Amino acid sequence: MTIQFLILRIQSILDGKANASDAQLRAIASEYMRICQNAERKLLHCASLIRAGRDYAAFQVAETQPMLLETLNELIFSRLEDWRNFCSIHSLPCPSPFDENQISLVKSLYTREISQNHPLYRDYRRAMRMHNYEEALSIISTIVKVNGSNSEAKNELEKLSRRIATQKFEVAKAALARGDLQSAIKTASDIREYADDIFSNDEDWKNLSSKIDDYEKQNAIKRISEIFEALRSSEIADDYRKILEFAAETDVLTSKFEIELNAADQDYLRAQTKRALFMQDEANAAEAKAQALLDIASEIEHPSDMPPKQSLEKILKLKKAAGNSIEPEMAKRLSKTISVLRFKITISLLKKAGLATVVICLAVATFFEIQKRERLNTQYRSVANAISAIQNMQNTRGAVQSLESLKKTFPQTCALTEFSDKIETIENTLALKTAYLKKFEHFKNAAEKFDKKSDDPANWLEMQNELSAADSQANTLDGAEYSAVKMEISSFANAFSNAISAKRAANAAKLNALIDLIQRETALANVHDSENIQHIKNAKDALQKARALAENPSIIFAISPERAEKLQEVAQELEDKANLAENFGKSLALIKSASSAEEYFEALKELSQSPAISPKDAGSIEKILAAKDAVLFEVYGGIIDKNTAEEAPEKFSAPSINFYDFPEIAKIHKATSNGKTYYMIDKPEERNRVWNGGGEVIQKANIVSDSSGKAKETAFSKITFKNRRPNGYILEGIKLAKEAEIAEKTAEISDKKSLSQALVFAANSDANPIFKAWLEKRILDAFRQSPIKSGFAFSKTLQKRAKKIDAVAAELTPYSWIFETDSRANFVKSELYGEELKDPMPEAYSTKEEAQKSLENPMKIVGFGDFEGNIASSENLSGKKLYGITITGDFGELSQIKKPAKLTPIFVHQEK
Repeated sequence: MTIQFLILRIQSILDGKANASDAQLRAIASEYMRICQNAERKLLHCASLIRAGRDYAAFQVAETQPMLLETLNELIFSRLEDWRNFCSIHSLPCPSPFDENQISLVKSLYTREISQNHPLYRDYRRAMRMHNYEEALSIISTIVKVNGSNSEAKNELEKLSRRIATQKFEVAKAALARGDLQSAIKTASDIREYADDIFSNDEDWKNLSSKIDDYEKQNAIKRISEIFEALRSSEIADDYRKILEFAAETDVLTSKFEIELNAADQDYLRAQTKRALFMQDEANAAEAKAQALLDIASEIEHPSDMPPKQSLEKILKLKKAAGNSIEPEMAKRLSKTISVLRFKITISLLKKAGLATVVICLAVATFFEIQKRERLNTQYRSVANAISAIQNMQNTRGAVQSLESLKKTFPQTCALTEFSDKIETIENTLALKTAYLKKFEHFKNAAEKFDKKSDDPANWLEMQNELSAADSQANTLDGAEYSAVKMEISSFANAFSNAISAKRAANAAKLNALIDLIQRETALANVHDSENIQHIKNAKDALQKARALAENPSIIFAISPERAEKLQEVAQELEDKANLAENFGKSLALIKSASSAEEYFEALKELSQSPAISPKDAGSIEKILAAKDAVLFEVYGGIIDKNTAEEAPEKFSAPSINFYDFPEIAKIHKATSNGKTYYMIDKPEERNRVWNGGGEVIQKANIVSDSSGKAKETAFSKITFKNRRPNGYILEGIKLAKEAEIAEKTAEISDKKSLSQALVFAANSDANPIFKAWLEKRILDAFRQSPIKSGFAFSKTLQKRAKKIDAVAAELTPYSWIFETDSRANFVKSELYGEELKDPMPEAYSTKEEAQKSLENPMKIVGFGDFEGNIASSENLSGKKLYGITITGDFGELSQIKKPAKLTPIFVHQEK
């Protein structure tokens, strides 16, 4: 049973609408007490952790399902004191109040700002990294509870909730499509708490929700069937606790899911409940008798340290409680103990009278023994008859007077054991009746003077409590007295009921009028209009009055659940509208107070996230935000972006290049053999052999075999004969390739002079165009490693050159030029090397200087476009050229014909 449903059951009992049996009342009270005890243990644990300085551990305990503060808020409901009184009157279990200091400690956890370094954020980030989105949702929910004003956390919570809900909804729909209803319902139930809002208009979700309701009801019917099967089994036939538990569970299920039991099951359940209650009463009685026997045994063996009269009163009450369960042996010892106590009491009285009197009394008693016995017999009969008559009297006052007269007439006889117990019982009964009659007379006087026009619920509640007490205690009386009192109580009850009904009707009419006023004023409040403040204030005033009626803790003026739900609904609508208006006002104020373009766009971004912005206006704002970079570029001179200009060094410097990764470049040699050109790494090894009449030359060279730079050892040989033609060919004209020389020279210039001069040298050198393109890309990549520091960001020439080089040299290697065709080399030459390259650094320095001057004198923000597209200015703008974003999303000068976009920033050039 959920706590909410349990509280509703309790409230219906307090309202007299539940018609619950004694067993059901006890089961509901026991369940409430069990939940309270669990919550109290969790509260104590959490408070102990906080006192020990372990706040994060306390957080984890408090946020473990069921969450502690939510549970306490539900358990400490508005009519808790009424329920305590009800439990006290009907002898039902009820828990003690929660410790307010411990609750305050736990609440303090949620008032401490959580920073990004807090362990909760650490756990959240870890959960997101591990894609454990459900754990992440639980953690971010806790963060939002504490940091209620953190819009970033709220947005993340909303996005994560929607993400999980959407994913699980799709899984549920897929399960439903393949006929797996149970999986679909289980998955959908996990997200139902927040999916009802997200998919409120989705027909698939509505269909799935109804299936969940049907499924839960079918499970409830199945569970009831299991309960009746268990009740009919022999295993729990004598287990009254289990029977009462099953009866209470059946009552909860039938009430929650509106299940109607058939007549046979109702009769069976009623009979079983009655039998279990009888067994419970017997068990309680047996337990009470057993406890009384233990107390008697203890009193006999170890008498209490009390005066004889008090000891006697205590032991006589125990004897009465034990009834006929006292064994003969114990009965003898008990009788002896009672006699001893009475003897001690007598001796004490005689001592007070004096020893001589005792002696005289004993002598006289001996002399007149026969006369005394006869007189005592007569007195015994008179007292016995009088006691019997008093017991049958139905007039309490008359019975009290008769008993007092009897005790005065026969004091000694009434004090005898034969009559004292009976007289004590009669006195106790009459005392209860007398006390009740006095209390009832007081109630009647108060009820007759009660002002039925009173608006104070405390007065009504007090009178109703007195009426309930008078009615519940009326069985103290009997016979004609009981009937007369019940008739008077009934008359008062009817009068109060009619008066309360009239009061409730009047309050309901007031409440309905206030709810209508709240709705009307909330609807009139426009978050974009300054007049919304008054409408919201009117609605809040009405809400305060409505809550004074609706949230009254007494049952006297309680409103219907439907009205309570309606009030909560309109209150939420008002709160949402007020929050929208407040947040919108704050965001708009930030926009109006922006003193720079950066501040303006930051404020506009915050405004774009406000729920107060319509989709159409949000689209307009998105255009403006999309143009942010272009706007800032123009605001700071239109030369270079602001951050780049601010970070520009006084003097540009770029790293030198080297060929440590390709050391073979500087060793590439060129040679020919038999009319074919070869490129190799280093010079070839050569060996000569000479003999009479001829000789042989053998060369071994590492010939570059592909564009990756792989070298293949290749042998060349040439044999000469005297007076004959040579046989074979060797490498001739071996020399360092000019590309290797240029690479080495380029690296040297970049190191000793500058990277820009190295670029100029490489581009203007007499080398293979393919190789030069590769070499330039390496130099330009060095520029781009630190574009601002090197000056690359300030040179359009360098940027344009880099774009061309990238298009040609993206896939080139240091050896590609060896294997490219002449047509390819000629194409690269015509594209890149048609004219001499100039040093780009003067251009970079010129751009830097101009950009920094623009930084010192940017365009000034002087207003914004309002929601109507009109310019809202902060100063006189007549005669000035205005710049902003047009309705097409372009930044530029605004003429009188074009309108600015909604909420565009308006700029003018500052005078230098």
